[in-house]
Amino acid sequence: MRLRMVGLAIAALACAYVASPYIALYQFGRALHCGDVKAVSRHVAWDQLRSGIAADVAADFAETPAQPEARVQLAANDLPAFGSGFVTSIATHEVDEHLTPQAIAALATPAAVSAQPGLAQVRLTHAFFTSPTSFDVALRTASGEHVRLRMNLIGDDWKITRAWLPMDMLEGRHPT
Repeated sequence: MRLRMVGLAIAALACAYVASPYIALYQFGRALHCGDVKAVSRHVAWDQLRSGIAADVAADFAETPAQPEARVQLAANDLPAFGSGFVTSIATHEVDEHLTPQAIAALATPAAVSAQPGLAQVRLTHAFFTSPTSFDVALRTASGEHVRLRMNLIGDDWKITRAWLPMDMLEGRHPT
């Protein structure tokens, strides 16, 4: 009898653990829908999220020079580390300034939804564990854009620690 109770307790804890990132993702979605800045903030590890997006922006900028001859000039440049650091610094500043709980919560306001209806109709396409403390989420907007999120177990909470966004979204151009 006692062994059965221990088994049931372990099974209940396992079920709660497996369900917990899905619940956190649902709560984050509800917080966005309601425009609840505090609740949005609770579900995001802001420093990690900003760092990853800034790295993506800097990498994209460095990989796509405006003119083909810029690649040749970049290869011949004696200070690529300075240039890379400068671009990373600018990207970090811009992301830190614009990626805030208020900005994320504002995405789901009625004005934002009417201006960009494709962003409001985000569908979950996949959600799965990648490790015991990491959970990946794949989303698709109504316009077909793919968004990927990573949630990590930090303490006893699942938080969004990384987002891979289409460059159009990072640059503020939302296809309709």
